[in-house]
Amino acid sequence: MRQAQNAGRHRLPSRLFSINQAWLQLALIAADLPAWTQSMLLISCDNETKALARAEWKTIRYRLLPTGARLDRTGRCTFLRLAEGWPWAHTLTRVFTMLRQILLPT
Repeated sequence: MRQAQNAGRHRLPSRLFSINQAWLQLALIAADLPAWTQSMLLISCDNETKALARAEWKTIRYRLLPTGARLDRTGRCTFLRLAEGWPWAHTLTRVFTMLRQILLPT
């Protein structure tokens, strides 16, 4: 619950209930995404990513989100090229690999 406050749960933008209700729904969705990433993708990797699975959201936002990358399109394929010098590029590559292995419901 404490980490959900970092996602904007405690900052209500208006005095109107309906606007604050929509804001709270979006803040809770924003809080669920990092929690889902931690529980589903970071927990079952190597020791470096297991440390990220127990880390605060600020640490995850600092390490994984601002990764320098470029989208390349060749033919019908799209590739995400990560910066080679980024210290957590390998971790992010493993997370994307695990994300692609999750089966979509049919």
